[in-house]
Amino acid sequence: MIAPGRVQADAIARGGALPEPPPTRTIVLWCPDWPVIAAARAAGAPPEQPFAVVAKGLVFASSASARQHGVVRGLRVREAQARCPELVVHPYDDALDHRAFEPVIRAVEAAVPGVEVLRPGTLALRARGPARYYGGERAAAATLAGIAADHGALAVRAGVADTPFAAEQAARARPVRPGERVRIVPVSGSSDFLAALPLGVLGDPELATVLDRLGITTLGDFASLSDEQVRDRFGVAGAFLHRLAGGRDPREISARAIPPELRIEAAFEPPLDRADQIAFAFRRSADDFAARLRAAGLVATTIRVGIVDERDILLERTWAHPAGSTPPTSSTGCGGSSPAGSTRPGSRPRSPRSCSSRSPSTTWRTTNADSGAPGRTSACTTGWPGSRAWSGTTGW
Repeated sequence: MIAPGRVQADAIARGGALPEPPPTRTIVLWCPDWPVIAAARAAGAPPEQPFAVVAKGLVFASSASARQHGVVRGLRVREAQARCPELVVHPYDDALDHRAFEPVIRAVEAAVPGVEVLRPGTLALRARGPARYYGGERAAAATLAGIAADHGALAVRAGVADTPFAAEQAARARPVRPGERVRIVPVSGSSDFLAALPLGVLGDPELATVLDRLGITTLGDFASLSDEQVRDRFGVAGAFLHRLAGGRDPREISARAIPPELRIEAAFEPPLDRADQIAFAFRRSADDFAARLRAAGLVATTIRVGIVDERDILLERTWAHPAGSTPPTSSTGCGGSSPAGSTRPGSRPRSPRSCSSRSPSTTWRTTNADSGAPGRTSACTTGWPGSRAWSGTTGW
């Protein structure tokens, strides 16, 4: 579904001129119920628990188990709780959506460059390169869907079509066979595939209401109108949606700018054995790291401090920004213990991005624990350009 604001922005950006570039075969990865998945994980709710995220007193998204009880998008919270008394309600957090989806984005980008984030839970990329590399569009889409699923996008589905809009609708369509998670629309077949879909998939309720009163109920009916008729009646935004309905999406895949990785490493020679010595010696490196964060326009979402002694025992503690965040799980490694109330033994650090200073006996490390895979200890990135999670600067 396309947000009306994005449609209007796309139309205005083109100054009313909506060109028709050649079709671009596109792969779209879509994770159903992503806001629910992200919020349920943050709240620690079990997967089978009926769950809903709400905004402005209305259900924004609901889990499959909640929908079985009639809890659907747009329902008032009290009505939803009356239909499903065991329903867990959680406020919708757009920043949490983006933050939780970052590991999925990075995993797919590591396999295929040029990924566009349509919204948290939905990615788009050109199909040509991956299809050549993996041996076909179906193999490429299945492989990338598997990568996304391995990094937290449960039940992800993939669609392949001539345009981004058609590919997303293919990903959202009911599978032809049970368990199938890849839907491929034949080349030049996007208009036929879209023709039977309801007008609601365009994401403009007002336009859908007006067209329904005129007896136009499907994308095929809408696409059969002439461009001039639609532009005269509904303006540039309506003309843009008209082209989407006809499989003539004028947009192209626009890959996001990958956030830079910042690395700082300081060696302590001879080894330090007092906390105040470690803090003082590392302060300059920490200040330099904070300055580089500000210069890159990044925001620190989480700070993890770790110390590794000469026995290779890791002690860690994590601080999350207090502005509405859910603290990530802190951990210890190498068989070590953790500060009281701050870490949990038996698991590895989740983030590869760290800013570390090593010596034969001591390591001082800060990391962002919100995304990435374990294994590296020297790179540090604590946010991404345009992050809306928090504001302010890193504290040490």
